[in-house]
Amino acid sequence: MFQRFLSFSSGYDDGTSGVDFSTVEERVRDILSFQNGKAERSEEWRAAFAKGELGIKPGEEIPHYDPELLDKQRDHFPALDKPEKAGASEVYHFYQAASLHRHYMLRELLPKYELVVI
Repeated sequence: MFQRFLSFSSGYDDGTSGVDFSTVEERVRDILSFQNGKAERSEEWRAAFAKGELGIKPGEEIPHYDPELLDKQRDHFPALDKPEKAGASEVYHFYQAASLHRHYMLRELLPKYELVVI
């Protein structure tokens, strides 16, 4: 999916050919099967990413998700008097990405495997 995104987008390609999934598949499978809770699984993703176990150079970090920050931004939407101010906020981009992800899952990915959610 990420390689497909790069093939249609400009400005995001770092010049590498990407990661062959077979090199990280076992580690991804381990994390997805981790059963000790969401917070702990999130830490597994974060640690694997930082250690370079997911094909990304070691030292990169995934920032912690702070729902309170997004809630505060969302609560200030009515105070934003111009659309460009709202469109520049992190919470707007979060909701936009969530909407695109939901659409992709419900209208493209699941139907591809003959799973339909109404």
